[in-house]
Amino acid sequence: MNICVTVNSKYVCYLYVMLQSLYENNQKGSINLYVLQRDFTESDKAVITEISERFQNRAFYIFVREPDLSEMPEYIGGRNDLPSEIICFRLMLPEMLPDTLDRVLMLDVDLVINKDVTELYNTDFEGKVLAAAPNMCHNYVVDTNWRKWYPSDRSDWTHYNTGVLMWNLEAIRKSYPPYYLLKQACIQQIEVGTFEEELFNVVFGEDLIKEISTEKWNYVITHQDMFERPRFRKYQSVQEIKVDCGIVHYAGLNPWAERAQGEKFSLWWEYAKKTPFYFEFIEEHLARKERLITKLENTLCAERRVIFIYDIIYKLKGSGKPAKYFSMYDGDFYFYGVGMVADKFYDLLADEGLESVIKGVFDQKKTGVFHGIPICSEVRVGIGSLDEHDWLVVTPTLTGEEIAEEMKGYADVNVILLPELLTNMLNIKE
Repeated sequence: MNICVTVNSKYVCYLYVMLQSLYENNQKGSINLYVLQRDFTESDKAVITEISERFQNRAFYIFVREPDLSEMPEYIGGRNDLPSEIICFRLMLPEMLPDTLDRVLMLDVDLVINKDVTELYNTDFEGKVLAAAPNMCHNYVVDTNWRKWYPSDRSDWTHYNTGVLMWNLEAIRKSYPPYYLLKQACIQQIEVGTFEEELFNVVFGEDLIKEISTEKWNYVITHQDMFERPRFRKYQSVQEIKVDCGIVHYAGLNPWAERAQGEKFSLWWEYAKKTPFYFEFIEEHLARKERLITKLENTLCAERRVIFIYDIIYKLKGSGKPAKYFSMYDGDFYFYGVGMVADKFYDLLADEGLESVIKGVFDQKKTGVFHGIPICSEVRVGIGSLDEHDWLVVTPTLTGEEIAEEMKGYADVNVILLPELLTNMLNIKE
């Protein structure tokens, strides 16, 4: 059986887990593995060769030249976890694999191969060029309102997941010119992170894709709570999956991700234990969990601070204290950050007739205007902007302290956090 993966060096350890499950559940010596890559080190190749040869299989490494992405839509590289060239590898697969191959099974790395895949590999294409399982979410049907790049003459047609994809290489090479899919990627106006999956669906549609069993050959366990069409089975336990499911797919939430938890990820960890990367996985997983906890704690802190700010704003309305506060200063006031909290504070000033005290706003991520005030991308100090008499009011709730500390590096800039400013207002004597 010809098995193909498209991967970069960063994912070698996760590829190893998938191969552990594939090789363990299929006859020894039955697989030729083709690895399409362009950054594998000799060490990477040695690791994959070792596990392949241990199961009497063979691994071949195909270096793929860097594709010309100049004509590609910018969003083809929109996924941080999947570089543009890796997406393009999949589109060039008929040209990169040996001409002697008449079919190949392409697999993602976020899979557990739980059964012998011979039946899947020997699928009768019935004249079609691909074989894939329908997506199990959202009724498996193309929503033309959301996917505006679909042909207008198609409606209610099946959408296929390409994490497990059988290629009829012989038919594709006979029916389409070289690099046909890559050229289609330059034409089709697809605006979504799963670019290559959409491209397969748009170019070939359901007329040229043979449907295979979703529950058996591409069970997306991470999305099982979103299954909507009742004819598709939802496994009730990992034990049921072990008995009846051939391939488990962890799409959208990889088992090694910080938010991955619960029984559904246990099958992947069973195979991960058998690899030389197990302790590395554990350490990375714990580190990700710690980062997640810190992030959640910061978010909770920010949410509490927002409530605190809103409470003070409510108490200040109609009190006359904002006017007394600003009367004590000769300089002008500027906002750093123009989000929801800044907007609420501006409303308070407007209610008090004080909106004119805000002379400018800065925000690194936003453009346009804030209540009629042009938004500048960076803080400017000097003529025509802040000087030693002016105040920079830092409004973001999550990173206010860091920004305030950063702004101290600017000469002659007075920096104050919005919660502190509001508290000062609240404490003004009547």
